[in-house]
Amino acid sequence: RHAVIMISAVWGLAADAVEGAADTDFFQVNKKTLAVEAQEVAVKERRLRADASDGVSEEALPEDLQRAACLSPAEIAAHVAFWLSPDSAPVTGQVYEAEQFPIIGRLNTQAM
Repeated sequence: RHAVIMISAVWGLAADAVEGAADTDFFQVNKKTLAVEAQEVAVKERRLRADASDGVSEEALPEDLQRAACLSPAEIAAHVAFWLSPDSAPVTGQVYEAEQFPIIGRLNTQAM
């Protein structure tokens, strides 16, 4: 079993991150200690937001958020602890792409 969880994060809705259309922050987190072992913070110039009239709208990020990490170490630890707990379920109001295993291993597991 892998000893780390890898997290990709963006401000706002994650559609662009899932489609590969946006640079994401990257965090590698140790499952046992919940410590961030590696991180790369991307420059993010915009975010997607839910919009009642158009469904989704794009807006420019304030300059102070463009080079800021989307998640703090404490937020990362809290979310990873939750994901590893038996009570884990989608976190209301926040969307994350959590990759616990390499994509090929995950696809092979699903094919069985």
